[in-house]
This record gives sequence, structure tokens and C-alpha cells, in this order.
Amino acid sequence: MPNVTPPPLAVYKAITEWIPKYSDFVVWKKWFRTSYGVVSDFNVTSGQVSIILENTPRLLFTMTEQEMKDQTLVFDITDIRNWKVGRWYAQQNGSGNVIWFI
Repeated sequence: MPNVTPPPLAVYKAITEWIPKYSDFVVWKKWFRTSYGVVSDFNVTSGQVSIILENTPRLLFTMTEQEMKDQTLVFDITDIRNWKVGRWYAQQNGSGNVIWFI
């Protein structure tokens, strides 16, 4: 049997390298609360990221279409990338592993 090292379960990269994709899982850490979200749209030309945010991850996946529209916030990608370190986290599926942008 060949001695093969499996790939890591997760890869970590800087948030400045993040290029949002539809369905990326996002964590926005604020002063007294943390919001969890999913990327619903990314306009490459304007740099606008639409994220459906909720304070409880369980509720995020049980929302109606109207609730999703009400909870969608739009951010500029440069603001997310240049925000204070540790405020934004994004999880993306890579080729064979998970990529965390911190």
C-alpha cells in the first residue's frame, strides 16, 4: 500500500483572498452578538455582496422567502476585506476540502 498523506480537512486563508460564491457560509462577529449568514448574490462589477443574516444558525435554514428578503443585507467586498481582523469569517467548499477565510 503506498504511503500517501491525505489532504487536510480544512485550509485557512486570509479574508482578503475571499471571492464570494453563492451559498458560502459567513459569520459576522459584532460586539455583543454574532450573526450567521449565507451569500445569496455577488455582483462582481460593483463588488456588492448580498448576505442573508440571522442571529441563530438554526433559524437561517427555516426562513420563508419573505423572511430571507427582509434579512438580506448588502455589503461592499472591500469593506469586508478591510474590516478589523476577526470580524468576518467565510467558509467555502474547495477542491476536496473546506476553505476557511479568516
